[in-house]
Amino acid sequence: MKLQILGEGGNNYSESPLHQTLRIPVRIPVCLKTQSSALATRESFKLVNSKEDIDLERNSMFNSCCLSHLLIGQFRLASENLSAFTDIYKYLNQIEIAQISDARPDFEETMQESLRNLAEAYQLSEITQLELLNPDLTANERQELNERLQTETTNLISRQEVFSKVVDDGSFMTALLQHHQKLLDKQQTNA
Repeated sequence: MKLQILGEGGNNYSESPLHQTLRIPVRIPVCLKTQSSALATRESFKLVNSKEDIDLERNSMFNSCCLSHLLIGQFRLASENLSAFTDIYKYLNQIEIAQISDARPDFEETMQESLRNLAEAYQLSEITQLELLNPDLTANERQELNERLQTETTNLISRQEVFSKVVDDGSFMTALLQHHQKLLDKQQTNA
């Protein structure tokens, strides 16, 4: 069995027996916790004894720099890291795509919860507006209802923004999955 190693420029592969220790350059991302710099890289050298060494490095990089951000809802940061990841590995494999897809049930649940919260905010606002139509309200009651309506309007706007972000992120995740599936399909067709 031989190990295939991507050559300079990312186009040519060379083969080497697996029992031979190789010194090859590997670009290792260092995930930063700030959103201003999603992924930093440094040049390093790694001794590779087997194909599993490369797979372990790939898995570790994917889990720490990409999947971890997806699981906590930082979809844009995960995408930036995925871009750097695919600069190194050229495409996501089927397991990595499945892991991204598995993050979607959380998205569906979050979207449903956000929609319920938005509907509830609309209802509270409408109820208060209907109560304000009552001609028998005292000045003090009317003042309290107007203050409550202001609070509910602020809450409604906030929930609209949250819902919009959830829908935006979900659409982005779908597009991200489709994009990486196409890259994988292309890679498999060319292999």
